[in-house]
Amino acid sequence: GFDAVGIKKLAKEYDLCVTGPSLQAAVDADERTWLSVGEIRIFARMSPDDKEGVLRALKQQGAHTLMCGDGANDVGALKQAHVGLALLSGFGGANTAKAGEKATAEMTMTEKKEHIMAEAKKMADKQKAMNEEVKKDKAELQEWQKRRLPEIIAEMERRGESWVQFKALKQTVSEMNAEMRRRQQERQAKMGGNNAFTAHAALLAGGDGEDGQVPMVKLGDASVAAPFTSKLPSIRSCMDIVRQGRCTLVSTIQMQQVLALNCLISAYSLAALYLDGVRMGENQLIATGLLLTTASLAFSYARPVEKLSPIRPITTIFHPAIWVSIVGQLGMHLGCMMYAIYITRQVVSDEENAILDGAIPEPIELPPPSTDGEPITIPFKPSLLNTVVFLIETAQQVSVMAVNYKGRPFMLASTENRPMGYSLLAVCVGVFVCAFEVIPQFNELLKLVPMPSDDFRYRILMCLFASVFGSHLWDRLCVAIFAPRLLWAGYKDAWDAMPPWKEQLPFIAKTVFVVTIGALYYLSDQSLLVLFMGWGFWRKLFPSPQTEEQKAAAAAAAAGGGAPAPAA
Repeated sequence: GFDAVGIKKLAKEYDLCVTGPSLQAAVDADERTWLSVGEIRIFARMSPDDKEGVLRALKQQGAHTLMCGDGANDVGALKQAHVGLALLSGFGGANTAKAGEKATAEMTMTEKKEHIMAEAKKMADKQKAMNEEVKKDKAELQEWQKRRLPEIIAEMERRGESWVQFKALKQTVSEMNAEMRRRQQERQAKMGGNNAFTAHAALLAGGDGEDGQVPMVKLGDASVAAPFTSKLPSIRSCMDIVRQGRCTLVSTIQMQQVLALNCLISAYSLAALYLDGVRMGENQLIATGLLLTTASLAFSYARPVEKLSPIRPITTIFHPAIWVSIVGQLGMHLGCMMYAIYITRQVVSDEENAILDGAIPEPIELPPPSTDGEPITIPFKPSLLNTVVFLIETAQQVSVMAVNYKGRPFMLASTENRPMGYSLLAVCVGVFVCAFEVIPQFNELLKLVPMPSDDFRYRILMCLFASVFGSHLWDRLCVAIFAPRLLWAGYKDAWDAMPPWKEQLPFIAKTVFVVTIGALYYLSDQSLLVLFMGWGFWRKLFPSPQTEEQKAAAAAAAAGGGAPAPAA
């Protein structure tokens, strides 16, 4: 007789496929067949009850299920699955290749790109044609309104009505909108849809068909039972849901990780300043807040990668690769902060040290209380400890975002997220500008105290480097120990996504040029002449790309044998 235990043995050597009647016969022979449905790769010719039963069995075994369907016979399975995706019905063989065409799975990467570009061009042409029709309809109806308005006014005046101009204008607008809706419905029916949603879906799918058939697209029972409905008739929307879901999950975990570290770092920094009788300046908080807000917005705006990774993401913040990394990064950041505060207290004056230790300074003359009950405010007093803590805390907040951004293989890498990269780079440059006092006016605006010596400055910078790069190495080490496949998959995906070296040369050249100009500016005692010369060389070496209008004008000038004459 049939023994369901043998299914697992067969699955090790073969990819199993089963039909609905065969599965039902196996279940009738041995009820344990339901325990092995996870070993079967393909289910074909399944009845609605069979589909629902397979999904129920998979869920009972702890699997996460996704069901994709387009008809009433899929409603039960769509409700049973964790994720249900309904496809618009009426597209026929949209998921199959036409006669004489290759299936998508059989195409090479070059053929896939050419196919996608051809389909995109078709869709763009159809959209352009439809927009032209809408534009033409609006122009015709506006002319019709101009002719219709005097007729209605004359008719209302004959009837002796009041407010003739207002009523006539309202009636013509109503009639024009009704005619516009009628024409819009005709266009939707022509594309194969019965509303704006399904008509747009037919447009995306190439709904006017090269075979002369127009698909009738409509929202069916499946779209009512499923939480997701795809505009496209293709099952590739399932992959889009998985990619978007993984990206959202990773974004949520990385935001929790960043919030935990930033809150603990800020709490210690504020506590250290408060216990020493020092506070942060308003300009310092505003400057850091604006830049970090921009970085945070870009940090949370994560886009999924096009390729679906075979590696699954970490699903909880309590995974060892996450919480061990958080503890290690926190210890490293706080250790650097404590060391910076320690060496700062060693170089300040005895009087300031006594104040930091809790001594009460000499009483100062306070302004008299205001008559309207306003509280007395004491102005902010810059200090070396405030300057050091501000620089360290800002650098550590940047480090937390840069280190804990997950990137590939689930979302675009940090180098591809330009808003975040530029904002974090601006904060890093600002920290070093303040530390080296490159722009004294900027330090005065932020109420930062000059460093007492170059030795002290370099010790603070070494502390910053240890905090930033040490936390990065620790995080990579935790992932390598507790999730090694995820780490190497991310590196491989990032390497594969890198553009060719020839395309990277302009960016590398620009970076080297900017660093060189910055170094020359610092070594020349902040000479503005260096900046002006650098700007001039930049425009010569890296000219802005020409627009299409400029290229056309240059081509016309070259064909005419000279520059075009200026307009009078």
